[in-house]
Amino acid sequence: MATITPTLGTINPVGDHTVITGSFTGVNADNTIALVPTTGSVLSFSVSCPNEETAPEVVLNAVAGGAVNTTQGSVFVNPASTGLYTFVAHVIGAI
Repeated sequence: MATITPTLGTINPVGDHTVITGSFTGVNADNTIALVPTTGSVLSFSVSCPNEETAPEVVLNAVAGGAVNTTQGSVFVNPASTGLYTFVAHVIGAI
């Protein structure tokens, strides 16, 4: 498992909720993106694909292999191909 450090584009907070945009370079491997501290949760995560024929596996609030992350705040991503992925995430909790 590797940890992806995304490039954040915008962070738009409204109360405890935040919409985050950004990008990351994907490789065909199990990866985890930490988006919020352990007290937060990822409510949604939409990702674009560099290759329209391959979509990544995405599991909210999970770690390697898609196992539930009891500390929350992370997204498990298994990109199907290398390239630049962009995302929009809706999270709750401090950034």
